[in-house]
Amino acid sequence: MILIGLLMFNIASCQKKENNNSKHIKIKKEENKMMNKTQPIYAIKVHSIGAFEIFVNGISIYSHKDKEASIITLPINGDILSSGVQMLQIILHSADKLTKSELQNYSFKIVQYNGFDSPDVKVVQECVFNESLSKDKYTYLQSWTFEAIVPYKVTGWIYSFNLKEENKDHLLNEVQQFYLKTWNLINSGNYIEYYKIIERRHQENLIAFYNSSEVNEEHNEIKQRILDAKGKMYPIDFSKFYSDGRLAVLEDKDGFSPLVYETDQYTDYFGFIFHRPKPGAPLEVIR
Repeated sequence: MILIGLLMFNIASCQKKENNNSKHIKIKKEENKMMNKTQPIYAIKVHSIGAFEIFVNGISIYSHKDKEASIITLPINGDILSSGVQMLQIILHSADKLTKSELQNYSFKIVQYNGFDSPDVKVVQECVFNESLSKDKYTYLQSWTFEAIVPYKVTGWIYSFNLKEENKDHLLNEVQQFYLKTWNLINSGNYIEYYKIIERRHQENLIAFYNSSEVNEEHNEIKQRILDAKGKMYPIDFSKFYSDGRLAVLEDKDGFSPLVYETDQYTDYFGFIFHRPKPGAPLEVIR
């Protein structure tokens, strides 16, 4: 099916989380039984020409920086923590002021598959932009809600501490120190310690995607990516820092993760989204 090979959880990193004392995420036996019966996969189908960003439940899942065409299907189960109402936000960026004709270049649909190998798909939400509100704007944000029914429940960032209540300078310093530590791990090729950082993210994604082999395959690629990055990491650019409620992220001046290296064939990014599980606890990678 089209979703295979397109799991974009940021495990990868090419943008788009944890620690939790290396504890594995546990789920109830009843939920495991349900997983064997129904395995819905939610995704966003994109057919667009232009720059845009997509957020699901506050998590940035995809960012397209230029005017080139983008045709992609983005699985989003990893950002759906449990059944219920979910939030989708899309930001459009225009070099000129947005017009009715330019809006026709953007097509976003929330769809549901019955499983990774299922050809059956239905449209859950067609994302139609408000022409009057978006008119003559260079940047336009619109939100939609949709209902998702999944046979699992993960904690994610539900109970995380509100970072808005913290001193921003102290928070920024903590995030920067985390990135410097992680930069050293990657640049030294230390996969074992790196995995400890992303373990919770990996475990929750396994649950959200029903222990799919694709999740494990993508995750296994990380070890090779760490080895490839050894000694090649660029100096960190701490240009942009965002903290909105329970989540925080650090980006370079172009909106990418500052953890990056380059080979003759490609540029690779290691991205994180942070949360604080409780007051006084250290920041953890959550997605």
